[in-house]
Amino acid sequence: MIHRSSGVLLHISSLPGDYGIGSFGQEAVEFARQLHGCGFSFWQTLPFTTTDQYNSPYTSYSAFAGNPFFIDLPSLGRQGLLTDEELAANRYPTPYAVDYGWLRKTRDKTLRRAFTRMGPGLKEQVEAFAAENDFWLPDYALFIALKGKYDEKAWMDWPDKEIRMHEPAAVEAARAELADEVLYQEFVQYLFFSQWKAVKKEINDTGIQMIGDMPIYVAQDSADVWSNRQMFDLDKSGRARQVSGCPPDYFAADGQLWGQPIYNWDYMKETGYDWWMNRLGFALRTYDMVRIDHFRAFSSYWSIPGDAVTAKEGRWVKGTGLDFFNRVWTIFGRDVPIIAE
Repeated sequence: MIHRSSGVLLHISSLPGDYGIGSFGQEAVEFARQLHGCGFSFWQTLPFTTTDQYNSPYTSYSAFAGNPFFIDLPSLGRQGLLTDEELAANRYPTPYAVDYGWLRKTRDKTLRRAFTRMGPGLKEQVEAFAAENDFWLPDYALFIALKGKYDEKAWMDWPDKEIRMHEPAAVEAARAELADEVLYQEFVQYLFFSQWKAVKKEINDTGIQMIGDMPIYVAQDSADVWSNRQMFDLDKSGRARQVSGCPPDYFAADGQLWGQPIYNWDYMKETGYDWWMNRLGFALRTYDMVRIDHFRAFSSYWSIPGDAVTAKEGRWVKGTGLDFFNRVWTIFGRDVPIIAE
């Protein structure tokens, strides 16, 4: 039975914050209290993932990893990971603006200082978190470390063919070479998700449930595609043969050319949609409900040649349909809290 209810869409970044962006601090809990006081039941956010050059979370380096900018710095101060002076240096002139350029220059340096103060107990927690999330975190952490090594180039342009192709021996060698950087990236993700878990409990305690947002596609330059090439329609160099988008309509004469690689649904089916089940399970543990963006692509999707100039060159292709959701219902039950966009 569906009960009538209402909510508000507000991304974490839009909360007022003293450190250049909204975060998982008490501002999030206070907003939830205000929502409850107004009679709302739900708070919907945008994806928690990292943003692209246009500051959008819909094209991210990972379908799983959280945006480090949302980590609450005062909480790190209370943990002894940051000093009062470092917190003061990270304060932004106004709590009512987001400055991504400033954050990119300052936030990573600050989190690296916190990393230098990680004691043995915290390190054990980080390692346990990495083990619990071994279906995405090791590859993501190494992917980001490798992007740093290769001057932030897209993985398709990395000079080492073996690591570009995600050859097991090359991956293990790179993991050993970049062990400190990999651990740092795992540390950052541990901070993100441990803070969110604590804050979400406080939000739920106010009577508000969280709705997360999941883009149906993932970026070409992502840890997901780099480490799972067989799941996507790619050529031998790793570039997408077919990409995502929408056909022309009254609002866009050329259609919309999004550019993310199309899934290899035949392979997905052969593997029991395992990657998708991991993705959904992770999202359902992160939020109370999950909205899947561009849900209609499960029925049919607009497939555009990878070298196309506009989306007009695309065609409709039948999606995976009920076969996918039969697997979802087997794993998560018929009452899985998913919202179709």
